[in-house]
Amino acid sequence: MTRLTEVLSRGRRPGYHGKFTNYKEVFPYKLPLPPILKNSVSNKKDKSKVAPCLEEIGLLLTCWKSSDFSMKGCEKEVKAFNECYAASLNQPPQTGSRLSAAEVNKLLKRFPQPPHSYK
Repeated sequence: MTRLTEVLSRGRRPGYHGKFTNYKEVFPYKLPLPPILKNSVSNKKDKSKVAPCLEEIGLLLTCWKSSDFSMKGCEKEVKAFNECYAASLNQPPQTGSRLSAAEVNKLLKRFPQPPHSYK
């Protein structure tokens, strides 16, 4: 008398070990880029530059308009604008807690990323 397992296993090909045939083999994940930082960042979208002395420029222009663009009545506004402009040249603009791209590049030059072995 034949056994049930022999009947069921007749249609199987040799070397078959019970693996499903409708699943594809899983390939290992390949990294498109290594997971490390570059040693520089792009300057393209650095919109952190704020125009200095906008209030002083506005006051100066309104004074000039009211005095028919003569310098005689606007010495105080001209002096305030010149002081503001000189002060803005000496200190970098305040952009909050974010660093500009130039500052990040300067820091990355000081502390470069270690070499990697990802392939």
